[in-house]
Amino acid sequence: SAHFLFFYNHPHHRRKIESLINRNAHRLPSQKTKSVEQHIPERTKPRHVGCFDDSEQTDVFQKVRRLDTTNHYVSSGTKLQELDKETPKEPEYVEYATTTRISTFETDDCVAMHEWQKHSFPTCNDVHAINLPDLLTFDDEVHILGSGTWRVTWLIKDYKGDNIALKSYVYKYHQPFGEWHINQHRKDGLVYERLSNSPHVIQMYSHCVMGGLFEFADGGTMEDNLWSLDSAGNTLRARWSGLQRLRYATQAALGVADLHDVNQYEEGAIGPAVAHTDISLDQFISLNGVYKLSDFNRVYFMRRNVTSDEPCGYHVDIGNPGSYRSPEEMIYSIQTEKVDLYALGSVIYSLLTNFEPFEGLEREDYMYRIFHGEQPIIPDYISHSPDPAKQAMIRAMGMCRHLQPEYRASAAEVASFLSDKLSEIESGRTG
Repeated sequence: SAHFLFFYNHPHHRRKIESLINRNAHRLPSQKTKSVEQHIPERTKPRHVGCFDDSEQTDVFQKVRRLDTTNHYVSSGTKLQELDKETPKEPEYVEYATTTRISTFETDDCVAMHEWQKHSFPTCNDVHAINLPDLLTFDDEVHILGSGTWRVTWLIKDYKGDNIALKSYVYKYHQPFGEWHINQHRKDGLVYERLSNSPHVIQMYSHCVMGGLFEFADGGTMEDNLWSLDSAGNTLRARWSGLQRLRYATQAALGVADLHDVNQYEEGAIGPAVAHTDISLDQFISLNGVYKLSDFNRVYFMRRNVTSDEPCGYHVDIGNPGSYRSPEEMIYSIQTEKVDLYALGSVIYSLLTNFEPFEGLEREDYMYRIFHGEQPIIPDYISHSPDPAKQAMIRAMGMCRHLQPEYRASAAEVASFLSDKLSEIESGRTG
């Protein structure tokens, strides 16, 4: 069967989509987008699901030293330790669809941690039942909510007239469609299915290849609500109380904890089975005042070593650097779910300070600082604040942002710590 973007092929439908995309151009991520032809494949592709993942082994990240949890920040001009290594640089950009991005998930040394990691449970009929061109014709409320690297999110209505979100694939001139994309979204749907009982994760209703139907959250992302623009284009930073910031940090930690505990009750579980690998402010969406984790199309499944029965890490070949990312991601070494903890610490930093980590620095500069163990500066008025909520967040950052992955706390530990502190403050038991 054809995947669900089949309805774009008719010229009338193309004109409608092109008109809608042009009206919503400000919501799309690439300023290079010129026409709908760059968003829609020349022909629909057959639906197929394979199990592919990256498993190439590289040198283990060089140990440096453990960060002191009481050392909340280091001067931007200070390096914790010089390394006999060249400053990390982003690899040359290559086409995503090349076969170099596809390797066998299971090897002689490492196999799937759980059988479910190799499967998928698509519900394509539900997705195919959505006739987007007709909705665009007869329902003025249907529109694009936003767009990410691979998909556009549409606001549509279900048969009862309730708002739901439809995600559909966006074809881009620099990012051809291939099996790697299909597999990443197979895992996306699979993780949503495994987390369907979590109150801290956005719910998926249906999944088919690279599309799906999701519960609609109209509260915006953490990023939307932490920073906004006024009419002159100036950045407005949120004026939240310390308690509000702690509450949102706790909600973020609970979402990551649920993701890492997705297999906690399974026989033979030896650790988290999933790494999100893209934790940031815009992955948490507000629904009824609660921020929930979403977007699992960059996840990596953890494997088990057949000899030691220990978890195997994974290898990423491109696209890692970002100011929320971990030191091991800067040099593309073997990674584990601990990259999510480092990124969670970055989210907490932004919630605490209203700034991104190393805000204003060029990519090579912040990559150098992250790789060498530097921490973004916490202003004195925050670090010396008597507010117990802010002090709890600083402590949580220390639990997350160790240079070495093995010294970072688990997501469950961070969530438990923040939840306890939040409960203490709300009940007036602090001080």
